[in-house]
Amino acid sequence: MSLISSPYGFIPSSSLSGEARPQRIPLGITNSLVTNIFKYQPVKMNPSTGTLLPVVSAADKIFGFFGGVEYTPLGGRPAVSPFWAGGTTYDPNFDMLVYYWPGWLDDVRVRVQADGPVPQTSLGGQFNITNATTGGALEIWPRERLENVIGG
Repeated sequence: MSLISSPYGFIPSSSLSGEARPQRIPLGITNSLVTNIFKYQPVKMNPSTGTLLPVVSAADKIFGFFGGVEYTPLGGRPAVSPFWAGGTTYDPNFDMLVYYWPGWLDDVRVRVQADGPVPQTSLGGQFNITNATTGGALEIWPRERLENVIGG
């Protein structure tokens, strides 16, 4: 494990059935959502709207890991992006799809950086997320990483 902090989010690497494949939600982000969402960033479900929001605190329940979006901006051409730029307004008359990897499937293996050594006996346990933030304006990767083993 590298001792240099360079977090990259939660990258789904494989599952028991083979490759971890993203799923999609039509209209999965609220139009003009002002928050950035990065590829591989943990996301939660907004129960009142059925849309995704970034996980920003330890109290948030992870629904999955953001994979990207397809949308048409107002007056623009169709766009495909691994990143949701906060404040983007899409045209509701065209398809808008959000891709994510489910976080509830127990057969999906995820790569993530820890902020220190993780004992082998703790693998498969629960962890806290540090740096649960949406990053800065010039960043394209989330800052999340694991901290403190909770249980095993």
